[in-house]
Amino acid sequence: MTTHAQLQVGAWRIDGPGCRIYQDDTSTSLEPKVMDLLLVLAERTGQVVSKDTLMDLLWPGVIVGEDTLARTISKLRNALDDSAKSPEYIETVPKRGYRLIAPVASLTARSDTRGKNNQWWSAAAAAFVAALVFSWWNPDKSPVEPGQDNLMMRRADDFYMRFTQADNAAAMDLYERVIAEDPNNGLAHAGLASTLVQRVIRYPEDGRGADSVGQALASGLTETPQAKNLLSRAIQLAERSVHLAPDEPLAYKALGLALAVSGDLEGARQQHEKALELDEFAWEPLINLGELATLDGRKGDAITLYSRAYNAMQLRYDEAPQRIGPWHAPLGATIARMHREQGDFQAAEVWYRRILRLSPYEPEATGGLAQILARSGDLRAALSLCRNLTAVGSGHVTCDELLANSVATP
Repeated sequence: MTTHAQLQVGAWRIDGPGCRIYQDDTSTSLEPKVMDLLLVLAERTGQVVSKDTLMDLLWPGVIVGEDTLARTISKLRNALDDSAKSPEYIETVPKRGYRLIAPVASLTARSDTRGKNNQWWSAAAAAFVAALVFSWWNPDKSPVEPGQDNLMMRRADDFYMRFTQADNAAAMDLYERVIAEDPNNGLAHAGLASTLVQRVIRYPEDGRGADSVGQALASGLTETPQAKNLLSRAIQLAERSVHLAPDEPLAYKALGLALAVSGDLEGARQQHEKALELDEFAWEPLINLGELATLDGRKGDAITLYSRAYNAMQLRYDEAPQRIGPWHAPLGATIARMHREQGDFQAAEVWYRRILRLSPYEPEATGGLAQILARSGDLRAALSLCRNLTAVGSGHVTCDELLANSVATP
């Protein structure tokens, strides 16, 4: 690895080998893979680099999902104090990839020519960074982040998001193996903490699990000796995650979740808000804050937070479709249902229709809209929705009742 490499990217001075970036009196340390990403984009400044290309270059020989790349992009944006919504450095090009839009210069080249060649990003500088980047992503020279650890983390994250007892156990095992091989992996600590919390909520010894923090607290699931032991360990792991990865929103989200299930709702709220300070579009903390607002009886605030989470998920969908896809429409249906419970049927109808534009035949949205249409007297449209839902092999209790009580279609 070249030890004297220095770049200027926008307002930041880049020390590639040192994995640090500088601006004025600010110095930030980057994970090696995050620095790799910055160098890849710097080599191709102004060009759109596809997601497949980035994954092939950054994780050669390893199968990774787009969510892994999305997390790395998010970390780089956070380090550069950049915004996905109004980027000055990393631009997302929907359905294509990412582009570095800040100017890039080789500080080494400028120093070597003693000021005689100060032009931006010469061909020599491009070749120089290309050679540097290759040396960084060459798997034979990368002891910091082995491909197998990446694979285990991706699999663990996938298992965790499936929310079954067997998958939760598989995720727990993989996170523990990653930590055993890399004790300083902050995200693995966060993941393991979250699996332990989910075990308390969903898979207690007596089998009477809950679907939410509120249900778990109300039912006493968190008061058993086993639950207290698991939650104590989860908090310790999450605190360690925050220490190891202080710039990672998921670390604070994991700590917030563990504190909430332990009954410390105010502490949980503070941790989730810290996550949002790092990433205003971090949809998981927004959802958790929404649930905390619900527990406090602040239904209006909960709807606002859930709506922000829904919009953030929609904004981030192209970056992590596997992670967001299964939860996007159900969250929208929850928002619609909350509007309906508050008597705002017009807002509920807007949300149901919004969901169905992107997720046709989503059962709860279809049933909810059918109920509103029937309530307003448009039984023909309500029955049509329900018959279409039944035709694709799905159903919903509202539709089942409407169809059972309906007469022949006029």
